[in-house]
Amino acid sequence: MGAGTRLPLVAFAVVAGRLRRHWGCAMSVGMQIAYRGFVGSAGVEAKAHAELARLARFSGRIAGCHLAIEAMWDRPGHRLYDARLDLITPDHELIPLARSTDEDPDMAVHVAFDTAVRLLEKDNGQG
Repeated sequence: MGAGTRLPLVAFAVVAGRLRRHWGCAMSVGMQIAYRGFVGSAGVEAKAHAELARLARFSGRIAGCHLAIEAMWDRPGHRLYDARLDLITPDHELIPLARSTDEDPDMAVHVAFDTAVRLLEKDNGQG
C-alpha cells in the first residue's frame, strides 16, 4: 500500500442494547448510530453514512459523532422520527445539536447533518 493510503476502520459498539457498526477512516470522522422505537434499516444507515461524508472536510475539528434516531407516535397512526446528532471533538468534548423531526427518517437525518455543517462553517468563518 502507498504512503497516503487510508485503511477503513470498522469497529463495533453496543448502542441502545444492540450491536451497531462504527464506521470511519483513519484521519476522518467516525459515527455511531443508535435506533430507538424501530429496528432501523439499511437504507437509513446508508443515508446517515452519505451525510457523514459531508463532515469529512471538518475532520481536523471533529473526531466523530453520535446519531440517535427515535420513532415516536404523535397521534394514532402518525409516526415521526426524531434525529439527534452530537459532534465529538478531538479533545472528547461533546457538542449537542438541535433535534430534527420529520415523518421521513432520511429527512430528519439530513436536517440534523445540515445543522452540523452550518455550525461548523459558521465557526470556521465560511458561513
